Amino acid sequence: MQRVLVGIALFLAAMVSCQILFSDDRDAVEDEMERLFELARAGGEDAVEEILEGFADDYRGSGNFALSRIERALRGAVVPAGSLTKLEHGAFDAIVTGQEIEIPIVSVSAESGGRTIRIVLRFVWARRDGTWKIVDVTRWRTRR
Repeated sequence: MQRVLVGIALFLAAMVSCQILFSDDRDAVEDEMERLFELARAGGEDAVEEILEGFADDYRGSGNFALSRIERALRGAVVPAGSLTKLEHGAFDAIVTGQEIEIPIVSVSAESGGRTIRIVLRFVWARRDGTWKIVDVTRWRTRR
């Protein structure tokens, strides 16, 4: 019985330690997401460049989420500064998935040039050269 209690205590200690270690990374990713949204709200060419720096060199998005399409959309929506009239997002809830951190559901609503866009996205982040970078963006879908 004593061995079982010691085993449970060690297991719980390991779980708490992992939560503490990973919560710092999750918080860092969530803070970086908020920073990128703030840059988009501020707008301008410098904001676009800084947002694009948030993407990893090995970014794997494709189709509508290829980096070239994201860059084109950003330049159309946030240059010149103030052309994005509204940008809102839902809460971020980061999840550690191995070596990556996923924010599986991000609701985004934006207005620019009289058009309103609403979309739900999934972001995947990974540590690159000591900082967290976006490695994938996709439209959120339920898993089948």
